[in-house]
Amino acid sequence: MEKDSTRQGRKDTAAEIFNCIEAWREQAAVSNSPHTVEAYRNAMDLYIRFLDQSLHITTKDFTWECFSREKIEKWMGWLTERGNKPQTVNLRLSHIREFLAYMEGRSAAAYGHLYHEAVRIKRMKTLHAEVKGVSDAAVEAVLKAIDTSTEAGARDFVLLLFLNETGARLNETISVRMKDIHTDSKGKVTVTVTGKGGYIRTLYLTPVLTRKLKEYIIRFHGKMPDEEEYLFFSRIKGKYSKITARAIQKRVKELAQTAHKDCDEVPLDLHPHNYRHAYGTRRIKQGKQIAVVQREMGHRCIQSTMTYIDTSSMIEQAQEAMENEEIRKIKPVWTGSDSLLAMYRSRFPT
Repeated sequence: MEKDSTRQGRKDTAAEIFNCIEAWREQAAVSNSPHTVEAYRNAMDLYIRFLDQSLHITTKDFTWECFSREKIEKWMGWLTERGNKPQTVNLRLSHIREFLAYMEGRSAAAYGHLYHEAVRIKRMKTLHAEVKGVSDAAVEAVLKAIDTSTEAGARDFVLLLFLNETGARLNETISVRMKDIHTDSKGKVTVTVTGKGGYIRTLYLTPVLTRKLKEYIIRFHGKMPDEEEYLFFSRIKGKYSKITARAIQKRVKELAQTAHKDCDEVPLDLHPHNYRHAYGTRRIKQGKQIAVVQREMGHRCIQSTMTYIDTSSMIEQAQEAMENEEIRKIKPVWTGSDSLLAMYRSRFPT
């Protein structure tokens, strides 16, 4: 009888922890993007799976000490063995720390030691800083941070939208003259750009970009612009002098500082080239063939496209999808067994 009572008490502890995880996720959803909330969920899913399948923790063994520094470090090793790169392991570590920070906020006396021990865990060393794209949420946040009522803001909005929607290089974009913009009989707009080595290609604009670009041209160039005018010109030197790349780079960093306050997915070191990288990665994810993306991005050789696009992150996403699929195979209804993962999945079905 006493053993049954003890076992029930430990299962009550497991239920208590799951209640806290649920509360943490609900709070995170209020102040973070859906992408971030999903990342939190994935990290916790993998942590519970590690406890269940690697350490063989059951519901009767599941206590707050399962979030000890020792176990988290073992989890990081487990992730590495599964092929997660150091950057991914570090990111998932930060998500578990976020949960423990939340718990410390609820009761420093009860959970503070777990959080402070987690903070002491050393991040894994990364070999190099990879070129990163920018998420859809970050793009939206940066655009929202722009004051389009001002001339500079209206220009910045269309220029960044242009970079994001076409994948053009910054220098290609600021070198566009009015004579490079063409409208067919159906109102579709294309832009001719000259890339590296004098390589000329045509950019096909999305409906949203087409509409915004037409509005911009009417506002800044009028209905009958001179074909030699630069699309994005210097406000100081005039329409026949293009704005400098340095000026745009500086402006993008300023906008990133502002936008990051509302969306933590916005990198503080945001650079115009991040938009090009994001475009290439996005097109591959949409199922476009490498050769098509090569032409769109103006690469002379397909090897440039292959090395430029962050295929490693796609591999990790595929791996994560498989990991989540394996978790989904666990029977979602918990019937009182000691399976930690089954109980977790019954509380948090996917």
